[in-house]
Amino acid sequence: MHLYDIRSPDDVDNTIHKTRNFRAGKVQKLRDVRKLDRYTLYLIRILMRTGWFSTDGRTLFLADDRKEDAKSVLRMHDFKPLDFDSTQRFYEYYGDPTVPELPEEQVSELKDKLESLSAENKTLKQRIYALELPGEEGVDKVIDTYKNIGKTWDPSLFFEWNTKLAFDNIGGFHEAIWNGVVDEAGNPAHLAGGGEADIIVRSANFTLVVEVTLRRGVDQWNYEHRSVIDHVEDVNQKEMSEERDVFGLFIAEKVHPRTITTFWANVRDQGSVCIVPLDKMTFIDLLRFHKEVKGLAPSDFKSLMKLFQKSISDTQSSVEWKNDFARLIENWKRSVRQEKLIFERMIYLHKTVRNYAKSIGNLNVELTESIIWGLCRKSQFFKEERDLRDTLDIMSRFRLLKKNGNYTWSPIDDFEINISRLRKALLV
Repeated sequence: MHLYDIRSPDDVDNTIHKTRNFRAGKVQKLRDVRKLDRYTLYLIRILMRTGWFSTDGRTLFLADDRKEDAKSVLRMHDFKPLDFDSTQRFYEYYGDPTVPELPEEQVSELKDKLESLSAENKTLKQRIYALELPGEEGVDKVIDTYKNIGKTWDPSLFFEWNTKLAFDNIGGFHEAIWNGVVDEAGNPAHLAGGGEADIIVRSANFTLVVEVTLRRGVDQWNYEHRSVIDHVEDVNQKEMSEERDVFGLFIAEKVHPRTITTFWANVRDQGSVCIVPLDKMTFIDLLRFHKEVKGLAPSDFKSLMKLFQKSISDTQSSVEWKNDFARLIENWKRSVRQEKLIFERMIYLHKTVRNYAKSIGNLNVELTESIIWGLCRKSQFFKEERDLRDTLDIMSRFRLLKKNGNYTWSPIDDFEINISRLRKALLV
């Protein structure tokens, strides 16, 4: 804030002293700090437009691939602090885009190559980031950013970017396309344009159009509802088919009741695409659940969207629909937990039968249900013999275990093929 008080080199030490006192709480906040925040925002945007700077949301730093250029500029020019006696002189100096002369302006024939290398560098850094993100650490980082979104230098920008990273972190989606702009360091630089969706997430058989906003109150409805519907409908017209469903997801700090009413009525009265409105904390809860079950699949998200869609038909008002959200999500969580448990039981059972067959030197040995129960009864996955019976029935129907009256271990190649077949039957 106090940086804007600097008018000459003599002001630097005094400004450092004032800043320290301000941070220590020794100075009362007499200014409208929010207005100064906007100055900072615009300054950072200007610096990032040069391509020389990048930001992770909280820190502004020199881009890695520009450090040598910066050193070159410092070697070529003797920069001395200037004392400006008028605003006009200040802008005459800092407003001249030809000063100082940059290295690439001296070697114009390398410009095309530089642009090509910069684009390639940006793509590689995005890929590296996507590879590093998956896992609990990635989810924790996304959740932490959501909680501290107001501390980033551009909350709206990082709200979009962080939501894109959330879907990057959920395995199985073919792609999560953010329509904003990233800089050469792979960090977000500009918001998605107004004429397109913020984020488009695609899986094998459905597309999720994601729109986010930090607007609250009636402003949210005024500025967002029409564009959100248009963006979702535009994607729906291009991609909806018998093999592919399309849904919308609207995430806000807090969803205004009028926004919810519009999305509910848009489906109920117009037969349009279902757009699910969730507040930020509810979406964070879904990410925590993703951690709990050790990974949500795209099909899990699709089943949740379908539940919201069905709930519109089952309710008589948008208020009733909104009041049904908590119950609906809890029922969905219960269903996902059960599906995950089925897979865990089958994998455990397959390994147990295989290990027993190996231990007696006969991979083709046939085991009765009672023998298998004796092998599994102490496992956390089978509390009752009925749990084992149900699992054996599923596995034999999908040839995950061979059955000729008794049960025989199925080769691992067959198991992997058939578990994939079962996953499609249960979850798609």
